[in-house]
Amino acid sequence: MHLQSGIIGQAGLVAAVEQAADGIIITDACGVIQYANPAFTRLTGYTSDEAVGQHTRILKSGLQEPAFYKELWDTIRSGKVWSGELTNRRKDGSTYKEAMQVSPVRETDGNIGGFIGIKRDVTARRAAEEAQGFLAAIVESSEDTIIAYTPAGIIHTWNRSAELLLGRTAGEAIGQHMSIIMTPERLPHLPHLTEQILQGNAVPQYESICVHRDGHRIRVSVTVSPIRNSAGSAVAASVILRDISERKRNEDALHES
Repeated sequence: MHLQSGIIGQAGLVAAVEQAADGIIITDACGVIQYANPAFTRLTGYTSDEAVGQHTRILKSGLQEPAFYKELWDTIRSGKVWSGELTNRRKDGSTYKEAMQVSPVRETDGNIGGFIGIKRDVTARRAAEEAQGFLAAIVESSEDTIIAYTPAGIIHTWNRSAELLLGRTAGEAIGQHMSIIMTPERLPHLPHLTEQILQGNAVPQYESICVHRDGHRIRVSVTVSPIRNSAGSAVAASVILRDISERKRNEDALHES
């Protein structure tokens, strides 16, 4: 879309850049900063007066390999747009993760006269993703069987311990109804249990029986808790199962003796 100067004009374009949520800098062909908008200041801590005249290396954190910057500069000097993520350093010394796009600016003779960089802080998003990945790793490596299911009773997650305890792989279990691991006499209790969970109530630990893929029954302790979305509403159930078969056999033997 072409922007007609009569409609927006240079002043309007400048105002749009000044008010942009993303940090925007303009450099010369050597990487010396010629302009920085207010969002750049909020992101890096450098005011426009402090940044202009400085090389973009003032933001280098030292956490990227030299080959990273070589690839970046080779790309934009060849006239191509570079997009990626890197860790930069603020004026106060703290680091942050940044998504950045750098585009060449050509002069009227076709030569590259400078570059425009658009910068966005993705620190919080990356931290959340890393936390989710860490949590997923904990769940997967847990010795307890951990299963999540939807309000309709459909299995959504199935960790490694679930495979070992119940004899089904994640691929075989996910998408199936919880009835595949429940005894017929206990299945009618599932809707009431699920209703409690969707009301946000955790179910105290209790003992139950699950069914292995080959049909044999396993005595387990069960804990069921709500899984909440970002708004705090319960949207699914998390079930933790622990095999207590051996303990119960010992208790039964003791009772018989």
